[in-house]
Amino acid sequence: MKRPRGGLYAAVRSVPVWLRSLARGGQAFRARALTAVEPQAMPPAVPFDLDALRAGLAERGATLRCEAGGPTLDDPNPTGDGSAPLAFPGVDGTPIAELSAAAAGALLRWLRDDPALGFDVLDDLTVVDRLPEAPRFDVVYCLRASASGARLRVRARIEVEPPELDSVASLWRSADWLEREVKDMFGVRFRGHPGLLPILLSPDFAGAPLRRDFAAAAGEPAGDPPGNPPGKAGEGDRS
Repeated sequence: MKRPRGGLYAAVRSVPVWLRSLARGGQAFRARALTAVEPQAMPPAVPFDLDALRAGLAERGATLRCEAGGPTLDDPNPTGDGSAPLAFPGVDGTPIAELSAAAAGALLRWLRDDPALGFDVLDDLTVVDRLPEAPRFDVVYCLRASASGARLRVRARIEVEPPELDSVASLWRSADWLEREVKDMFGVRFRGHPGLLPILLSPDFAGAPLRRDFAAAAGEPAGDPPGNPPGKAGEGDRS
């Protein structure tokens, strides 16, 4: 018995063909779209003015050094093998500018706005708790110049109690949430912040959980944190 070739049967038989045609058309469209988009060439790197950085930091009361284990910026060629980063010739490690928190605001604005430097990106902002040393808190700004690729850390020592310093949220929008996180975790306040509300903790949370004396302040017994072998507490948190 012959099956009917028209009507509903023909419509049902034609569906797979229609779907296959649609799939082939979609693949062709994607292929054309991918070939139409050409990779964009990266802009050429802008030479970084290290001498301007040195001079400007000195004028603003900051000292410049390299991270622990690295040579100082005054050593013209500490390694002798030509492996130093191009942005900082003769330097092995990230340069760190250190100064008082009272002068940090003006310095950070200069680092961002000076065309010879152009540190236009704030990658991170955190705090180092040096208890029992004094001054206790350092606020660390991790800066990057998008044009040259140069990186710089600014370490601002807070010398007042309770700890506070000027906000940089007006300089870098990324500082908004980072400063709120630091306020939650370390209890450091930022003057002029547009809304220093809790971001990680509940509003009624008491204390600053990343301070080194947080356990003692909360009434917990001193000693090794749970899960740490005896004598290992804090060994991974040295700065």
